[in-house]
Amino acid sequence: MTSDGTGSVAIARGSGDTATAIGTNNRAIVSGTNSTATATDGTNNTAKVTGDNSMAIVGSGNYNTATVIGNASTAQAGVGDHNTATITGDNSQAAAGQGDSNTATVTGDASSAIAAAGDSNTATVSGDTSHAIAFEGDNNTATVTGNHSSAGAVFGDNNTTTVTGDSSSAGAGQGNNNTATVNGSNDVAQAGPGDNNTVTINGNGDQAVAYGPGSTVSVTGDNVSPVILGDGTTVTKP
Repeated sequence: MTSDGTGSVAIARGSGDTATAIGTNNRAIVSGTNSTATATDGTNNTAKVTGDNSMAIVGSGNYNTATVIGNASTAQAGVGDHNTATITGDNSQAAAGQGDSNTATVTGDASSAIAAAGDSNTATVSGDTSHAIAFEGDNNTATVTGNHSSAGAVFGDNNTTTVTGDSSSAGAGQGNNNTATVNGSNDVAQAGPGDNNTVTINGNGDQAVAYGPGSTVSVTGDNVSPVILGDGTTVTKP
């Protein structure tokens, strides 16, 4: 373990563990086997690992936090300030950074969350083999609750995607103020390209796309025929 700088602390508690804290008031704490915690290049950063063969890395900024509770997982936060990456699970990935106040959270196994390339982006996964990305813009939010599902809010500002269910996906972006929501399984929802588009699915086996500006699609039911519309149109099915 290595510590260098004012008030920095590095603690490695297990066999094969490595802890490195360099800078001012940085913390690197690792407890497990063959795991790594690294906090460098800034102030008041914290990297913490509890588990085996895992990594937590923070740096290139201030007040960043990366936390792993699990095995074979990696959390990274930095290249900015006040970024947070948290994992509770095995074989998962979380990254928050390339901007300020980004948050990536994973609760589950073999899942990933990325909140980056902008400010105040949030990516949250609760489930296994699921993925959320909020990227390339500001104030984007991607949330997944379920297994084998994905949500993306990218390439714009104030885009929101929410998936509650298994084997579903929602995408919002290539514009601003788009919202895609899925409540069900085996669904696909896309809001954008364009601005101020909204897609909502409540059911199973459905597909809907709204592109802009200002289109709205609402689908309720199972196995409804795909709905694709644009140019400010509003459709409700069935």
